[in-house]
Amino acid sequence: MVARRAGDAWLVHPLGELDKRSWTFATGLARDPELTLVVIDIPEGADWAILHEVARALPLGDEGLRLVFGRTPPGGAAVAGQWLASHLKRVVMTAIGRPWPTSDGALFVSSDRGPGWMRYDPAGGESWESWRFPKPVWEKDLHGWPRPLTERTSAEPIAAGVWLRPAEETPESRRHRAFLIARLRSREDSITVAVGTPGAVAIPLNDITRFWRTLPKHARPTTRFVRFGPVELPSGQRLEEALAESVGAPVRLYNGLPTNSSNGTPKGGRPVLLMRDDGTPGRPVMAREVIQLPRRQSEDRQLPMVADHGWPIGSLPLVSLGTYRYGLNTVIEVIPSGLWIRGAREPAHGHDVRSTPVNDRHELVLYDGSDTQALPGLRQLAEEIAQQVTSERSKPVEVVTVQVPHEQDQLPTRRDEFPLPTQPAVPEPAATAAEIPADVRTTSTAEWLYVTFGRRYDESTSFVAELLRQQPALHRGQSPNDAVRDLAALRLYLLTEGFVLDEAEPKDDRPGAAIARSLTEGLRRLPVFKGPATLRVSLSEAEVAWYAAQRTITEEGSFAATFSGNPGRRGNTDILILSTEGRRTALLETSDPDWVLFLPGARFAVLSVEPGDRNVVLLRELARNEDANSDANPTAVQQLRRALLDWQRDESAGIHRSSAPGLLFRPPGLSDDAAV
Repeated sequence: MVARRAGDAWLVHPLGELDKRSWTFATGLARDPELTLVVIDIPEGADWAILHEVARALPLGDEGLRLVFGRTPPGGAAVAGQWLASHLKRVVMTAIGRPWPTSDGALFVSSDRGPGWMRYDPAGGESWESWRFPKPVWEKDLHGWPRPLTERTSAEPIAAGVWLRPAEETPESRRHRAFLIARLRSREDSITVAVGTPGAVAIPLNDITRFWRTLPKHARPTTRFVRFGPVELPSGQRLEEALAESVGAPVRLYNGLPTNSSNGTPKGGRPVLLMRDDGTPGRPVMAREVIQLPRRQSEDRQLPMVADHGWPIGSLPLVSLGTYRYGLNTVIEVIPSGLWIRGAREPAHGHDVRSTPVNDRHELVLYDGSDTQALPGLRQLAEEIAQQVTSERSKPVEVVTVQVPHEQDQLPTRRDEFPLPTQPAVPEPAATAAEIPADVRTTSTAEWLYVTFGRRYDESTSFVAELLRQQPALHRGQSPNDAVRDLAALRLYLLTEGFVLDEAEPKDDRPGAAIARSLTEGLRRLPVFKGPATLRVSLSEAEVAWYAAQRTITEEGSFAATFSGNPGRRGNTDILILSTEGRRTALLETSDPDWVLFLPGARFAVLSVEPGDRNVVLLRELARNEDANSDANPTAVQQLRRALLDWQRDESAGIHRSSAPGLLFRPPGLSDDAAV
């Protein structure tokens, strides 16, 4: 048996007998952030001695192993896992029960196939780990399932979350189960609940509510529902409306079936497919997700607001969730069936338009025909958007005029439900980041950014406001306005490769210190990255020697690295950093999704400097007041060397990064006179 790399995994197979299906399977698996992932192709008819061959072929190291057996090993996966853990003195995790593969590289063990992923330690200990790999953060929130929810409804774990289905098992149930496990897209941050079975008896609304109340309170706001089959609903009500009323809280629903397929993906997001009555997927929809608020006593009804969509209007200023400003007197509102282009004044009777059913064949662009004076402009805008979507995204679009009666007075908008920060009332500027008007040098951070960047800052605040709705933890206990300001500033900083710190030095009364604080606070809100990161730079011999002479270094500004390597990029030095406080920037969608940005003032222990054709510098990020001499250093060196070996293999295999590294990828600690 021999081992070879296969994507983010290893494949152990008989020497000279590489099975293409096993190779394809291994290369398609998701990355394991904690354990070494290994697919083992056990030869047919092998006896117990094969485990000794497997043990010799497994990748070396101290990390635990996640083993996926292609064929059941002699004695079964549990016996093999425990024996290998004891023999290798390493933690071993393996699936007991044949896992279902999903289209995004995950592996899920359903309750009818086995107990799931089990952990075995060298001392003989055994414990249950999860149903799913990768293990989502919400797995613990579904503890105790599967079990009957009621006499009529079962709550069954699936890869993406839970399936609420009729209690009676049928041949059709098995087909639909396989479809949901393979095709329903999982979210790392939230549970997805598929409701109903196509062609089966309807699920009672009360059973969905009962399941909602079994969830921990912290998991409810982010849980997404997917209507997969019929549901018993009050007359005239939609699922989202009835469910929000029943649970008494906002609920999130997909406007179809979210899938992992890249076919028909709208620009800027993964596809959500229209579901037909027989359970087969149809065309991708542009409005992908809605939020439904419960009806207040003073209202007849509350219609859903689109929270995620693929329409090419995201660069316009956001007025309220799913509604964008276009000029002074026009707004474009995203509705489940398409777009509604209307006047800025909220119509008194817009319910019929917003509840227009989703068309099986095409998206709708509706424009308000009740105002004859504004009609030509609205029609032209509707046709331009339809033409753009048809040409750029190959989506069929139908333009339709609608008549909506208006009352004399403007009705309240829905903005109070999801407040946005107020933008400074200043005109669109002509200034650039290098030309700061004198009359704004003493203004607030938000005003300075708005005057300096105009629409780009407007777009960033709109983007961040929506991000904070989806990721409320980013507030970190502070006010929404502060969070929007800090993250919008950071997004612009990343988009423009560090404009703010270069142009906002605290001189000439510019708000440089305040902007620097805002950037740092924005950075602190982002998720922490713990693990190896790297950047490739060009250093002189004197600069390499300077690194070798240091015990610790400090970088006063921010700098970037990547956790996926730099294959194909130019430079004579690879700097590897074991990050403990670096921040992932992917949420801000400003660059490659594997960027790690380090906080200003970060300190690093210099672990090793190795000159060569390509120099290697190994660093470990230090906690505050931590000494450079630490028992953690040897482990850090091993972890960084393993990462370097993986990245070198990627480069040898011909992988190249297409994007340039950017100005933020600078060597930490080096100033103009550092090497003197």
